[in-house]
Amino acid sequence: MNNLTVEDVKKIKNPDRLIEIAKNQDLNTKIRNQALENIEDKGIFKDLAYDEDKFLRLYVAEHIDDDEILLDLILNDSDDWVRHLAGNNFVDNCDAAKYEDVLLEFALENPAYNVSPYTKTDWTAKSACDRINDNSKLLRIIKESESEHVYSAAIHKADRESLAELLYGEKLGMKKKLVIAAEIEDDERLMELLEVPIGPTRKYVPNDGDLGDDGICGVWVVGNISPGDSIYTSIVFSYPNEEIVIQALNIIQHESYLEYIRGHHKSPKIRDLASKRLEHIKR
Repeated sequence: MNNLTVEDVKKIKNPDRLIEIAKNQDLNTKIRNQALENIEDKGIFKDLAYDEDKFLRLYVAEHIDDDEILLDLILNDSDDWVRHLAGNNFVDNCDAAKYEDVLLEFALENPAYNVSPYTKTDWTAKSACDRINDNSKLLRIIKESESEHVYSAAIHKADRESLAELLYGEKLGMKKKLVIAAEIEDDERLMELLEVPIGPTRKYVPNDGDLGDDGICGVWVVGNISPGDSIYTSIVFSYPNEEIVIQALNIIQHESYLEYIRGHHKSPKIRDLASKRLEHIKR
């Protein structure tokens, strides 16, 4: 068996033989992976989902089309990579109407569901939010999520009347209010909020080998990126009121955002203003 090649395995159709190959830990992963790909009856994966061999569980977590098994792996598997892959598969492919409560847990980044061994979990959370349609759940995400990716996605989907109530009634942070005001195109409220811009919340003095707030190594003596720059840039590109666009542009502090606006905005006037703002920042 150790003389098998990937091309050999591609010709094999017998499921028992394919399982035998997939379970052989002496073979390289490409051959074992090909054996799993050749299995036509995906129901076999149900048994492999609980195999002691992590390689098999990882494959099943990524490829099985069974919401209940995926949920079981998410909540109970001993390996974070298996849980992570099962979570991504579940969020992207589950019966969203049936599992909206579970998707909400992902969107709120509940660590019992939304786990990642290597990075932040807010992209999985955003994907979960994108599949939620219940307005009350979207409003809860807006109130509770601390991820701009996630609450912005919820704001984009939520009922506009409910958003207006949040904007004037709830004690939300400035960033969330800005996104809501821009979403419902409330010029008066948005201008009022832009008059009190979000400034830098912390300073950063990088050491050799450390990453600054923008992820660049050893560049910023004092980090000057505003927590609201991405929101202001979004307003610059999407908002219909030019006065508000200019107001948002004149708050942006980070050079890369201004350079992008200068190079990509459709309005020559806004491109010119971005260039002037950039010169001002660089002084």
